[in-house]
Amino acid sequence: MGRLKSTWLREIFITVVSCIVVFAGLWAYDTWASYRQAHVPVVPPKPVAQAGSHMAVEGVDFSRSPLTLLLISSPTCQYCLASEHFHTKLFDLGRTEHVPIYVAVPSREKARQYLGLLGVDDVAVKEYAQMNLSASGTPTILAINNRGEIKEVWSGLANPADELNIANLVQSKKFSSGALPTGISAPNFSQSDLQKERLSNHLELLNVAERGISGSEQGEQNIPLQELPLRLSYEVDKEQLHVVDCTNIAWRVCESAVTLLNKSHVRTATLGAGSLHLRCKVTPVGS
Repeated sequence: MGRLKSTWLREIFITVVSCIVVFAGLWAYDTWASYRQAHVPVVPPKPVAQAGSHMAVEGVDFSRSPLTLLLISSPTCQYCLASEHFHTKLFDLGRTEHVPIYVAVPSREKARQYLGLLGVDDVAVKEYAQMNLSASGTPTILAINNRGEIKEVWSGLANPADELNIANLVQSKKFSSGALPTGISAPNFSQSDLQKERLSNHLELLNVAERGISGSEQGEQNIPLQELPLRLSYEVDKEQLHVVDCTNIAWRVCESAVTLLNKSHVRTATLGAGSLHLRCKVTPVGS
């Protein structure tokens, strides 16, 4: 009986010690993990590239050409793969017109097969980590001047009109100015056009997206499209130019807002109408 009791006590003792060791180990690991997490440097996300932003890419000297194109792409994005034929033609056109064109991918090594399909020279390949800015999605094409300033942005699966505009830009080496055609009955501005317009006119930037969806510009007035018919009579000053921010909304929403404003005899223009295309959303690319 005494031997049985001794064995029983020994097993209890071993069990208790084992539990203490396990809990001590878990506590030590949790303490170490918390310390490590607290001391890991937080890298802030890179700003999203837009017209007017200054672009910098390691190994690229934008001052050597009046026009440089940068394609931000990904070998795993279906819209990038669907644009392969256009992008290949674009690189060929760039060589013919002596316009530098670079492509940025997440990893040069992982994108090797995709880059081979594009026929891109190795020196024209960059990685997201080498850029000072990110993009809201892929594919994105940036047109950059000799001061490193982004003048034009095409984001998403390019339509035939976009492809023609990009090709014309490469051939003419002249950036667009003034209104861009969209099929909406109002002048359409790029970001650079908007900055020029602000210098000469007092305007109001109008965001017609639903509440909670942040606009692309600070200081814009948010009146959701469904509320616009009621609120425009007492919140919209007809003496001002109202620019509807269409950079992050569907074309039909942009058109509906412009139609309502026009019927109320409000001077209206759009910003980036038709710029929302099919794209692979990455938040954010390059961070």
